[in-house]
Parts: sequence; C-alpha cells; structure tokens
Amino acid sequence: MLPILTALNIEKEEGDYKDKSGIEKKIKRWYWSSLFTQNYSSSVESQITRDYIEMKKWFADDNQVPQVVNQMDNEINNLDLDGETSSGSAIYKAIFDILIIKGAKDFNSFDLPEYSILEDHHIVPQSWGRKMKLHKRIDTILNRTPLSNKTNGEIINKKLPNEYLQEMFKKTKNKEEVFKVLESHFISKP
Repeated sequence: MLPILTALNIEKEEGDYKDKSGIEKKIKRWYWSSLFTQNYSSSVESQITRDYIEMKKWFADDNQVPQVVNQMDNEINNLDLDGETSSGSAIYKAIFDILIIKGAKDFNSFDLPEYSILEDHHIVPQSWGRKMKLHKRIDTILNRTPLSNKTNGEIINKKLPNEYLQEMFKKTKNKEEVFKVLESHFISKP
C-alpha cells in the first residue's frame, strides 16, 4: 500500500484542493477501509489503479465515495474478529495497529512500551487454550495484545489473567491506574 499512499499524499499536496485536511481524512478512511476489506491481499496493481482514480474523484467531489469505502461501510458490522487468527492477515494487523495507536500500555510498567520491543501476547495463554482444546479461539485477535517482550516472556509468561491481574492490582495503590491500562487494550471494567 505504500506506493498508493505516497501517490495520494503527493496528489493531496500538489493538487488544486482547498480542503487539505478533508483530503487527509479521506485518505485515512480509504486506508482503514482497504485494510478491513483486505483489498490489498491480491491483485494489487489493478487495485492501486482503481483506488487512485476513485480517490482523485472523491478528493474533488464528496459524493464520489470510492467502492472500497462503501464496501467497508456495508461490511464493518459483520466482521468475524473471532475468526481472525492469522497474524499475517490485514484485519489482524489492523486491529493490532489500532491497539498501538490507542496507546496500549504495558501490563508491567504501566507505560507505553517501546515499539521496537513489542510482542504479540496471548491474553489467555496459548498453552492453556490448547489444553482446553480451544485451538482456533485461543489464537484469535480478540485474545491478543501488544506488550513488551520482557513483560510477555518474564512476568506474564504462561499465567492466566486471574493471576497476573492480581499482581497488577497489588503493584499499585490506585486501582484506577490498572483499569486505565486495561482500557488501553479495549478490556473493560468488570
């Protein structure tokens, strides 16, 4: 997607458009639509051409919404996130990216982890899921979150959430701080 993102950004800057921030919002909407519809999983060359032409029309006319954005609007409520188990899929990566953009804080330090040391952590351990014969469900993106490699490997390791959550609450006097960390991973209060 880098070639078309580059081309769209050049078009935004060099084109005769008055509302550059509106164009930026359209590019972001197109980007997320493309990820969640997995439109760049195959036939990339033809998709790039079609999207570039449709995006230029949309830049000039708000009523010329690209096919991929309309597709996303129609499909978003039917996404099967429970079935997203391949870390290589566009949807899986998009959800993981959203967690990072949202500011998912580390379960141990309670700070933003360095992105260079992030790991794809199972919230409920993979070993427990396999033992319970939850093979596909344990690897779903709904059971994954970014954590630092130290927290993942040394502190949480194969512990169940009821164990490591207790440790998180013991570590701080302010329970709300723990809830804020969990919320940054889209884990709501009980």
